[in-house]
Amino acid sequence: MKNETQIKCPNCGTTIDVQDILAHQLEEEIKQKYQAQIAEEKKKYEAGQVKLNEEKREFEKKKKLENELFQERLENQLKEGKKEIEYRLKLKLKEEQSEQFEAL
Repeated sequence: MKNETQIKCPNCGTTIDVQDILAHQLEEEIKQKYQAQIAEEKKKYEAGQVKLNEEKREFEKKKKLENELFQERLENQLKEGKKEIEYRLKLKLKEEQSEQFEAL
């Protein structure tokens, strides 16, 4: 069977194994095909990473903005609460002063 896959070069007389040449060609073809697929998948992965990083930055921006808004609301509520306490305290002081004046 080995003789059937070999041919002789008509110019130099060298024996060439056709099966080895075909196997090598197929191997190279398959190798190139899979390298192209790997390169394509790598591109997709890198594009996905870029998109993910962009979404992460957007999320961080929104998170920071929400935290700032929350902090602002909290400070406003604290100011309002403080004003309410001061108002009630003043009313109570006025009442006590009135009662003291009446007592005198």
